[in-house]
Amino acid sequence: MYMSRPRRKALLIGINYRGQPAELAGCVNDIVDVRAVCAALRYDEVCVLYDGAWPGTFSNADNRIGDTRPTRANITTAFRWLVTGAGRGDKLYLHYSGHGGQLPSTTIGETDGRDETLVPVDYNTAGMMRDDEIRALLVEPLRGTGATLRGALDCCHSGTGMDLKYNLEVAGGTAARRAVVPASEPTEDIRIVVARLTADAVHAELIRWFGEAAVAGFLTETPSMSNTSTMMSNASNASTMSTMSNTSTMSTASDAEFIERVDNAPPVTLSAASIGARGVAFPTLDVLIVSGCADCQTSADASFNHRANGALTYYVLAILRQAITSGAWPFASDFLLELRRRLRAGGYDQIPQISSEEPVGRLTVFSLV
Repeated sequence: MYMSRPRRKALLIGINYRGQPAELAGCVNDIVDVRAVCAALRYDEVCVLYDGAWPGTFSNADNRIGDTRPTRANITTAFRWLVTGAGRGDKLYLHYSGHGGQLPSTTIGETDGRDETLVPVDYNTAGMMRDDEIRALLVEPLRGTGATLRGALDCCHSGTGMDLKYNLEVAGGTAARRAVVPASEPTEDIRIVVARLTADAVHAELIRWFGEAAVAGFLTETPSMSNTSTMMSNASNASTMSTMSNTSTMSTASDAEFIERVDNAPPVTLSAASIGARGVAFPTLDVLIVSGCADCQTSADASFNHRANGALTYYVLAILRQAITSGAWPFASDFLLELRRRLRAGGYDQIPQISSEEPVGRLTVFSLV
């Protein structure tokens, strides 16, 4: 009996807020670069929402929902498009670059009493999108389908931006620029108290997931990906798991060079062995999201090689490009640690997070295929 291969679908949203007081510079560039990665991985369907002119190499003519403007209505429609018809083995990817905000929570369960939000281009008239709404549109429809959702939220206040149950979160840091902060922002003293309580809870959760020895390593000087991968592999006796070792050899090609290189590249097909055996059945809800910072932080709209990009997106893509060329995708924990190391080395105070609906296991990988 013929079985078609699982689908690969991506939704990419980049908003520079052209002509608005809080205009950004690098969000559409972020999406252009992620679009190149989707092309390299031969994604079947890609929907791109953006404002301003499209500067990318790859055509966005087939935008899947009929309108490329990142309005609240179009983002909602695109969210539904991404998860509609999802089935076992399908790989879904979401990338959002734009403003993130916070609003007083309307539900019980937010530690800091605030909902995290995404900010559509027409937020002044249509409003922001709360994390509860995003979860209802993107997460709940995938329950029990066997589909995998990976994603990145390159915006401020994004640590729990999809209200997933588990979060490897370290609070603190200084302000950058990808934020739309309400006038009712809590005072700094209150935020410090909330951050300390959140950090204590996350520390206990990390110990439950990984054990005291591993957590002690996380909280000291960040180890290299190769050292951490070895530790995790030995702990789980997972000799078949490929890891991203030797960080000194990671690709340093610019985003523009990468776009040119993959334009006519042969199809990329990664075997199950190169990704690594998960060792478990499909989770009920396999969702893993990397965010640019903790809920109380902001994410940087930065510049690299005289080209505007989000700091998180730039480093995420640097790691993913290495995964594509090597065929070895990183453990989720290694991915997070390497992102934090690179951002810190680059002078950024934001601390990326990874959130999930189910506990992150030792063999969980951040893979787009």
